Amino acid sequence: MKIFRSARLGGTFVLEDAAALSPEPDEVVIALHAAGVHLADAAAAAGERRPLPPTPFTPGLEGAGTIAAKGRRVKGLEKGDFVAAFFPWGGLAEQVVTRGELAVKLPEGMAAGTGAMLPVAYAGALMALRDVLAGGE
Repeated sequence: MKIFRSARLGGTFVLEDAAALSPEPDEVVIALHAAGVHLADAAAAAGERRPLPPTPFTPGLEGAGTIAAKGRRVKGLEKGDFVAAFFPWGGLAEQVVTRGELAVKLPEGMAAGTGAMLPVAYAGALMALRDVLAGGE
């Protein structure tokens, strides 16, 4: 599989080959169709976000794709399901692994690019809108 990686924070990202992923009992492997990229990724890549991510570093906190494999304790998801998910990092790759509880099935017909933005970007915008409507600043 292909993955974008930097050996150090603040370094250059290179497209590299990496081994295929295998899930732990509570995890799923997702073959990504689309990934979200935003300010949190840029801040982490520059070493300006705490806690610092491990190196080598691959950005990407959210995405959408098809479940390629699942651990034996994952419930409610099956191989082949189209999902959106949050990742602890690593979303700028052909595959990513995350806990099964951080993935959710997407409605039939939803575009991968739309689904990819749901876990972080859309959720953040929704929280900000709710705060403003509730009288926050």
